[in-house]
Amino acid sequence: MTICRYIFGIFIILLIFILIFAFLLYLFLAKETAYYYCDEICITIIQHHQGRDTFFRVYDGIIISRNAYLIVPYAEYPLETYIYIKRKKNNGKIIVENFTEPVKYKGVLNNVDFHVSSYDSNEIKYRDLRYSYLIF
Repeated sequence: MTICRYIFGIFIILLIFILIFAFLLYLFLAKETAYYYCDEICITIIQHHQGRDTFFRVYDGIIISRNAYLIVPYAEYPLETYIYIKRKKNNGKIIVENFTEPVKYKGVLNNVDFHVSSYDSNEIKYRDLRYSYLIF
């Protein structure tokens, strides 16, 4: 009986270490940042990493999962762009500015208008918004 308890204890300790290692590996390798802009309506801008490059997806509402692209409509900008949000609205929609149009759409975004503007703008930068790291 003592040998079984000893083997079971080693198995539990080994399992705990494997779970901690897997969680830390997942935490450091799969981290994406979500920036939130909320006025009367909310949008989420998620910064995705593809190798060394980054790209952005704009979502309606607040997104808390990095796998939301499977079910929630979004607009995707090309690699290495920068996003600004205008302080005024257009017909109750939040205006997202960039020097290019989004290259990929999935579904219809009801709360967002996309405008093309100059490379540098005096509007709200996405980096100035509230953010959180998406793990799941």
